[in-house]
Amino acid sequence: MLISLCTELGEQRVYITRFASVLSYFTADEDTGGVTLHTEPGLMAWPSEYERNVEAVRQAIVASVAERLGVDPTRLFSVSMAALKEIAAPELPEHYRYARRSKNRAYPAR
Repeated sequence: MLISLCTELGEQRVYITRFASVLSYFTADEDTGGVTLHTEPGLMAWPSEYERNVEAVRQAIVASVAERLGVDPTRLFSVSMAALKEIAAPELPEHYRYARRSKNRAYPAR
């Protein structure tokens, strides 16, 4: 699932993996008019686990996002940020952002 977010500095980002070993997101590339894919270790990532998985995660993201956009993976980085935001899930309101649903919750289901 793609999630569109805006950082506190006003930079638009489209996150792909947010709470995994590999944190990944797209930003607009001002020079080319396309996008840039960023990957960095997730909050709880082991360095060796990150290094072992980062390239496979990048390849999977490129393939999946290109397929969803209907473009060749070699052209993915030339699509606009607006195109990525069109296929992204809408941004959640702040009070829903960290909410989770679980079948194993400690309170009764409604």
